[in-house]
Amino acid sequence: MCELQATIEFAVELNRFYNVDLFQRGFYQIRTSIRMSPKSPAKIEVYVDYISECDSLLPSSIVDNVAISKTFQILYRNEDVLINDPMIFRIHTLVDSTKLEENLENLDMQLCVELWFGEEDFGSTLLEKMEMVSERILQLHFNPVNGLHHHLPVLFDYFHLACIEVTIHGCLIALHQPYLNMPRPAKTAWANKPPDQSTLETVYFGPRPQTSVSSLYCNIIIIIAILNQANDVHKLICKILLSAYESLQSTYQFYLTKLPQNKTKLVTDLAKSSQNKTKLRWVTYLAKLPQNKTKLDIKDCHVRLKKVLTNLQSIEDEDDLIQTVITDITQLCAENVILWTKFLETVTLAENVQSYLAQEHHTARVKRFAEAFFTFEYPKITCLSCYDPSIHGHDDIAKTVAASDYFQNMPPIDVECPEIDGDSNTIPIIFEDIYHDSWMNALGL
Repeated sequence: MCELQATIEFAVELNRFYNVDLFQRGFYQIRTSIRMSPKSPAKIEVYVDYISECDSLLPSSIVDNVAISKTFQILYRNEDVLINDPMIFRIHTLVDSTKLEENLENLDMQLCVELWFGEEDFGSTLLEKMEMVSERILQLHFNPVNGLHHHLPVLFDYFHLACIEVTIHGCLIALHQPYLNMPRPAKTAWANKPPDQSTLETVYFGPRPQTSVSSLYCNIIIIIAILNQANDVHKLICKILLSAYESLQSTYQFYLTKLPQNKTKLVTDLAKSSQNKTKLRWVTYLAKLPQNKTKLDIKDCHVRLKKVLTNLQSIEDEDDLIQTVITDITQLCAENVILWTKFLETVTLAENVQSYLAQEHHTARVKRFAEAFFTFEYPKITCLSCYDPSIHGHDDIAKTVAASDYFQNMPPIDVECPEIDGDSNTIPIIFEDIYHDSWMNALGL
């Protein structure tokens, strides 16, 4: 099996923490990490965006590939704290070159969000004294073409009734020859053969076909088949990279319409409402951001793909083809990284984008719950027998719905937590019975 190395980045923002009714007063922090399936060889790098000094007890940090938010104190019910800690998770993973799209779409990635608590102020040793009190696992349904852009409130368990707002942006930024050593799942005794060393030659040309006939005609046929295979592989890789770029470009262009065009007014308004060092810190940060007056340079990815493939089809020498392939892939990956960097510089901690994504998440959850919501209309006279199961047959309908293929395979939300969003076993099936005189025409009510 020939493999390629895919690099995916997730920008995670911890926005605002809401204390509904925490069991204990004290010091809290949010810890986040990315978990991959043991079947997928992966290396994860974590970066915390240290914007500037903060007035919290402990600033954000990284410990063992776990991003830790600033430490904050909670004293009262219904208290909220502005966290605004951005962090980057860079995932390098290996994918089968013959099943690129399938492997990338089926990557099992989870974002672990943990709530940690410390009862007393231990100063510099507080980090060591804290303990985890609640945890939520978010399933990331990442699509390599469309990326991932989501905002959701993560509610912890009922014994620690609190919520943290999380914004997630994800993008495929690179796809190339493997160069990192990644931990692999343990092999059994009968399947301990090490994986083949993947190079672009093995990915593009594959194994040489064996033939017992040695002739010029056969060699020409083999060379043509190899070059056609290389063109098909290159088309797929470039298509995935350009599709990721095109999707990010469209999302970036749309978000620019949501951002305030007058940055000076935004900074001034925030400065007037600033009452402490934390708000003043964000005034300074916003003042350094570029004003959203520059337009995004739109690139036609379809024309670019056609140009790349046309150039490759004119090459007949294998060595020249590999050099062209390396140049194309390197350039496309670099362009994805540049656009992704600009995207994060503009969108990170943008409240307008968070509000839009929050509304999108709410709409998706309502639509999901609406799949199991049914309305029935009856004449008012039948309300006297509303508790008789033989009249309405709610139980029979509920069993039919729960056993249906559609309900069992309901499309998930892009970022879901089964404990919060429910699944086919926990989503309630709701019936609303309406009793009225003009029961033949519900619109007349």
